[in-house]
Amino acid sequence: MGVSRFDKVKLIERRQTVGRLYAQGQTLREIGKAVGRHEATICRDLEKIRCQWLESSIRDFDQAKADELAKIDNLEREHWEAWARSRKDKQSRTVEDSDKGGSKRSVREEGQTGDPRFLDGVLKCIERRCKLLGIDAPERKECSGPDGGPIQLTALSDEQLEAIARRKLDVEPKRLTHEGDGNGRGIPFGGGDGTAAPPEGPDEPA
Repeated sequence: MGVSRFDKVKLIERRQTVGRLYAQGQTLREIGKAVGRHEATICRDLEKIRCQWLESSIRDFDQAKADELAKIDNLEREHWEAWARSRKDKQSRTVEDSDKGGSKRSVREEGQTGDPRFLDGVLKCIERRCKLLGIDAPERKECSGPDGGPIQLTALSDEQLEAIARRKLDVEPKRLTHEGDGNGRGIPFGGGDGTAAPPEGPDEPA
């Protein structure tokens, strides 16, 4: 039996609500209570929602990249047109008054080699396009010390190393002791003298 149009609409509306509540940081139990569904259903909804979000982000990214490439193409075309105009012969017109009361017009043409700034604009468009498309080879960057020399490493004294180790040991046992084993109990790290803690007895029947 197929799913009715009404059920599809309700499913879409529920998943929109689930996605909104999930984005707000609510738990599966809280979301399930809000929409009247079991946590397992909410979990399946979230799997579908995450796939939709991923597809949407990829599609939006591809569209944004296509928009930027179109702008670069248009800008490069304008640079080429400006370059072509800058290579045309330059005409200068002059008007001279004659002794007979008239005027004399003359046109002078001067050849031009083109404005290199427009070619520089074309080059920048090409570089930007290659960067967006990932055509350029990866750049290799190296870290160095002052004036390009080797990086100076400062050796720690025994007292500093001992202090770091002591702080590490002070933090780790607390973290491990407070981590639960799934039943709300802490996992013992060990005794104060560094020995392992004795095993716990069997669980009491509920």
